[in-house]
Amino acid sequence: MGNIYADPMADVSHDLQSPLTLFERIWRQHRIAGEANGTAVLAVDRIFLHERTGSVALKNLRERGYPIHDPARVFCTMDHIVDTRAGRGDDTSMPGGRQFILETREAARAAGITLFDVNDPDQGIVHVVSPELGIVLPGTTVVCPDSHTCTQGAAGSLAWGIGSTEAEEALATGTLRVRKPKTLRATFDGRLPAGVSAKDLSLALISRYGSAGGNGYVVEYAGATVRGLDMESRFTLCNMTTEFSAVTGMIAPDEQTFAYLQGRRYAPRGEQWARAVASWRWCLAQLPEIRRGKIFPRSVMNFFSKSACLKSISIWSMHNLQSRLTMTSRLFLRPSGPLSRLSRLSKFLSIICWSSYPE
Repeated sequence: MGNIYADPMADVSHDLQSPLTLFERIWRQHRIAGEANGTAVLAVDRIFLHERTGSVALKNLRERGYPIHDPARVFCTMDHIVDTRAGRGDDTSMPGGRQFILETREAARAAGITLFDVNDPDQGIVHVVSPELGIVLPGTTVVCPDSHTCTQGAAGSLAWGIGSTEAEEALATGTLRVRKPKTLRATFDGRLPAGVSAKDLSLALISRYGSAGGNGYVVEYAGATVRGLDMESRFTLCNMTTEFSAVTGMIAPDEQTFAYLQGRRYAPRGEQWARAVASWRWCLAQLPEIRRGKIFPRSVMNFFSKSACLKSISIWSMHNLQSRLTMTSRLFLRPSGPLSRLSRLSKFLSIICWSSYPE
């Protein structure tokens, strides 16, 4: 499974020259090489496939004579074409679907990767299977040919959707060339009123900044509201990051995250689990509070900030974070119409977003 239980790398954990976001920390830990155009080669910890594109990637590699770099890190489930009816089999309502399933099964078995087949008890939606089985872990990189792979960012991972050609690269090399995205933090503060859910948080963000507001960004969700969400709700919030057109979404892991993952089939156990949690908690212990006129609740950005006494967003520029967007707004939506549920949010919730260019 790779060296995923080691303590944070020294050049990351002891870098006090500038604040480090959760994304930046994971990026630096997985960066193998870089190019002048901003593209980096990242180590990939987990690769997930499904029957719609999985067989294509596996067959192309086999025909070209490339073995899977590390089959233990690759998982596949039938979830895109397979029917949802009771008593289902390989036949599907989608024309030609049976062939996709048969070819994926054959290719997965030949490659020696883990397959959650049609009637496997663990079969399910790819980005649901992964956290439920403890495949995704805090600090890992996860890729899959599915735009909602960002769901798994709720576990504190860097997880994003890729194409089938990129899947071939990751399968053959265990790495992926990635152009570094920009970062944006969305902080939600306030108590959610009855009937308002994590999905409404995402809809509120989109309604305010547009469906393309996150284009080119990794969004790190933070604030007391986010910390108060259960894991299922956090998965929902990160899942909808793709509707914001962002690269992916992330939430810093906490004790609730650890409790959710502990004991899952693919999560580390015994001494390895203790070492992993100690490493994750070590990171959390480095996280000071941010102040912006008032004390912010702990969030992704201030977890890795240099100072515990930052007074305003403008100070971030002193630490090489060039503020491009600073908005503090309340949502005042009309109480009638399709967004009536969101209007209840306006009394309790403010959204604070800012972004920064990477170094």
